[in-house]
Amino acid sequence: MSKNFHAKWIEDPIYKSHFWFCYGDREDLKNFLLKKKYKKFKVDNIEFLNSSTVDGAYFTIKDDDYVWIQDVDLGVLVHELSHKHGATLVGRGMNFNDQTREAFAYYLEYCFNACLNFIKDSQKKDRVKKRLKNKFKVKKIKK
Repeated sequence: MSKNFHAKWIEDPIYKSHFWFCYGDREDLKNFLLKKKYKKFKVDNIEFLNSSTVDGAYFTIKDDDYVWIQDVDLGVLVHELSHKHGATLVGRGMNFNDQTREAFAYYLEYCFNACLNFIKDSQKKDRVKKRLKNKFKVKKIKK
């Protein structure tokens, strides 16, 4: 997997849900899924992995939910999280209506902030690694 692929297990203590949030190249996502010991045929059958026009996806393998975005695009992230939070709350017996609208909004906000904080943290770590690598780069001595 490339250094530009990031994944985090996000826990939700309120609705007792969880999901993998991943961002980066679709080939790296495919390799990540294969490392999770999913059978190759299941991974190969995920349509968007074979499409170059899809920028993000929400999907489930076994009992694990995944939210994946190819690039850090907040619009795509909100779109995919809308699928995730809708599936979670509807799965808990909540329909979207005037009485539950606020719960849906808060849950989307929770998921979005968890993903955004992970993006910020991983980008910060990437910058630090790059600086350290450049700082301790061994220079070749010319003969």
